[in-house]
Amino acid sequence: MSDGSQASSRHSDPTLLGLARLDATLHGAASAQEREEWWHLVERTQSSIDGDPKAGKADLNAMKRLRDSVTEVHSALRDGLHPDYSGARSVVFGVQRLLEARTTGIDGFPLR
Repeated sequence: MSDGSQASSRHSDPTLLGLARLDATLHGAASAQEREEWWHLVERTQSSIDGDPKAGKADLNAMKRLRDSVTEVHSALRDGLHPDYSGARSVVFGVQRLLEARTTGIDGFPLR
């Protein structure tokens, strides 16, 4: 079955699609498999930014915040606490905004 959000997307950027997946699964009802996937999505995003010659200090700082926020969520879950999903999701949104600012959509126009 195809994901409806992908069909209506203005881009096919794998990093942005991964961040959208992270945002969609970063919640209290996430399965163990989805929680494990969070790390892979963060690592793929980090790899993408590390390999991007246009990545600047803001991108590197955003990635540090993303890694830290996902780590905090995992740590809270491990310790039986209530993690701050909204804080982590706002960091995901911030990274998305940074990447969208320099990504061209399928229609040939910048996403932001």
